[in-house]
This record gives sequence, C-alpha cells and structure tokens, in this order.
Amino acid sequence: MIFGKFLEKYKKLKLSLLLTGDELLSGDIADTNSDFMAKELADIGIEVQKKLIVGDNLSLLVEALTYLSSDNDVVIVNGGLGATEDDLSAEASAMFCGDSLKIHPDVFQSVKQKYGLGVLVDNPEFIQQIEKQSTLPESAEVIENGVGIAFGYKVKQKNTVFYFTPGVPREMRKMLTDYILPDIQKTYFSQEKKITAKIHVIGGIGESRIQQIIKDFIPADIWKVVKLGFRAGMASVEIKLSVKSEKDLAVLEEVEKNIRGYFSESLLLASKSLPRMIIDILQKRGGKLALAESCTGGLVASQITSISGASAVFEAGLVTYANESKVNQLKIPEQFIETYGAVSQEVAVKMVEGLFLVTQADFGVAITGIAGPTGGTEEKPVGTVFVAWGDRDRIETRKFLIKRERTEFQRYVAIVALDALRKYLLNFTSETSYYFDEISKHRFQAIDKKGILT
Repeated sequence: MIFGKFLEKYKKLKLSLLLTGDELLSGDIADTNSDFMAKELADIGIEVQKKLIVGDNLSLLVEALTYLSSDNDVVIVNGGLGATEDDLSAEASAMFCGDSLKIHPDVFQSVKQKYGLGVLVDNPEFIQQIEKQSTLPESAEVIENGVGIAFGYKVKQKNTVFYFTPGVPREMRKMLTDYILPDIQKTYFSQEKKITAKIHVIGGIGESRIQQIIKDFIPADIWKVVKLGFRAGMASVEIKLSVKSEKDLAVLEEVEKNIRGYFSESLLLASKSLPRMIIDILQKRGGKLALAESCTGGLVASQITSISGASAVFEAGLVTYANESKVNQLKIPEQFIETYGAVSQEVAVKMVEGLFLVTQADFGVAITGIAGPTGGTEEKPVGTVFVAWGDRDRIETRKFLIKRERTEFQRYVAIVALDALRKYLLNFTSETSYYFDEISKHRFQAIDKKGILT
C-alpha cells in the first residue's frame, strides 16, 4: 500500500496469476510459487485479482490466456518453459497472440553455454531439447535467467502484458525480483519510488501486539507519513515501514531507529539465518558448541552443520532420544530421570552438564520435550519442551509450550533453542515470552503454577 494519488494508480492496475502443470492439479507438488509472487506484489501495493491453475493442455492454456486478457493489465504465467513435451507455454502463447514460434539465437547460445558445450558432442537429442527451450514467440522480449537454464519472456496482446516464468521456484523468484517487478513499476507507476525498511523480530510476539507496542511509543502523526505493515513468518515477524518519496526519508530512518532500539534484543538480520548468526557470533567470541537433542532428533545440529564455517565452532551433536541414551551417552543417573521425568527442567540441565563431561565444548544446548501427538499428560501436555543452554560455569533453562503438528513443533523448538543461545552469547536477557499462538499461551498460563516462564 502507498499514498495519495499513487494509491489510486495501484488500485486501478489489475493483475492475475496463471499457474501451469498437471503436478499442481494432482497435488504432487505444492503451489508455493503463487504465494511468493502474491507477497512480493503486495509489498509494492498490488493485490492479485485472480489465480488460475491449468494442467498441461494446450487448448486449456490458450483458453486461460484469452480469459485473463479480457480484464487484466498484467498476467504473470508460471511454468511450462522446460524442454519436455508437456512444456506448452511458448506454444500456447504464440497461438493466443497469433504469433509464430522461432528459435531465438541468443537464447540458444546462452542455454548451450549453461549446459556446457562438452556434453553436446554427438548428442542430437540434447540439441533438440535446447532448441525447444530456445523456441519462443517471435515477438517475445526475453527475460534472462540468472540462476538456471529456462529463459522467461514478455509479450503484449492488446492491452495486457504477459510475463512468462519457469516453474523452478528459485528461477521464478530471481526473474520476478530482478526484472518483472521493476518493469511493472516503471511501466505503470510514477518514477517517484516508494522507500521501504524492514525489521525482523523474533520471540513469539504477534503482529497485533507489536503494532500496539510501536504505536504506544511513536506519535500518531508519524503514521500519516510512514506506512506500517507486517508479514508473519515462522516464529518471527517482519515489520515493514515505507514512505512514498525521498523527502520523507529522514522520518523513515528515525522511526526505524526507534523501533530497532526498542526491539534490540529480538532483532534478526534479514540477510542471515539464525544458524548463520550463531556461527558468526561463536567465531567472533571463540569457543565451540555441542548439542544434546531429544524431541528435535538432530534438527538443530543439521541446521548448524548446513552452514559453511560450522566446523570451526561446532564440536558434537548427540541425539539422546531414549532414556537409555541419556544415561549412556550423557552420563545422567537413571534414578535422576526416574525422579524428575525425561521431560523436565532438571533433566535438561543435566543434559547440558553431560555434554561438558563427554565433549570439549565450551557451550552447550539441550532439548527435551513431547512432540506428540501422543505422550502428553495434564501436567505436561503435548507441546511441552524444556531447553537448557550455557557454558561450564552457568546453565540456564526455560520451559515452553508449542502446540503444533509434530514436524512444525520440531522446527519451532529449533528456532527457540537457537535464539536462546544467540541471546546468551550476546549477553541479552533470556526472559522473552515465546508464545506462538493464543491457545498455547492460555494453556501454558493455566498449567504453569510455578512461574517458570512469565
């Protein structure tokens, strides 16, 4: 959303999406591409009017293009630009536009180079595949593919502009952000560019609560100049601030500075994942990390070791799922587990202490919880999890309730554990309330009689 007369121009623009592929209709793959496109378009104030999904059928594709051209200024088409028989977008768009198909020489040479000339020797079938990928409507304006093989293209039919993009998500995303969105803005909107700042906050604080906090300490008149928006992610919220022109840049920077100051201990870097941040902090601070995971099954270790540079700071990851493994690998007395239960604050602390007994690590994190859907009790319902972290001199622990489907539960717990470690390493408070939905919050408050988590 933007301001004044420009808002009217955005409202008048009609844009729809056309997704192609039998696999989308059969459910073999999920349609994540249109979600991404809709969110990116929303960021510049454009609402998607319609979304159609059509299988690999030439006549249906032509019919869909004809239908969408009747009441849209822009249509983004996704899929069907590969080298196989069921990739029909180029043929359908040529038929729809009354255009001829031709091999675009520049595209052909580029695709050959990307495949590698060595594999093309004495391989006529491969040459045919490249020729198919290079065959586009004659009037097409080619869109470069910065991360893959298939080229996109742009055609105009009467009053509608069509952008054709490959179905591979990272290839579509690159084309959308590098070419299509800037082209739409340049073609349809004022050259006066909206300026946006984004702030990422972690900690389970919901969008409505963040909005309330921000509006409590920033004067109301500011919001006549600065637009406030949100996008919720997994266990984090993106705060979006925007102004309509450079003359309001100073106001935007002051608001951003104040918000970053308020949420300073909960800020994530947009360019870095939590595992990347942990590795960078450990590299600067010095010391190695070890993990003991139960209900997350090694997910945290997997996320850490997926990052280049992990070997310099990561020593070991133990998946101590069964009680026997906690006893044998972490040296926790069996009687101790029987007394307190495997899912307990006491055992979580012992798991970290055990890491220091069996590894040379300087820092440790332990996780023990009930992933569900079975195994919960009234005192410890499904979703209860204890995370402990610290060094050889001091260990902290927190209790959480994260009510999610099993795999989602594991992902949220991994985020919580990594963020708790991040705050510890940066000497921030560990008292953040990680509530990820209101049901969990109220259930937690009802069962947490000891006040372990406020």
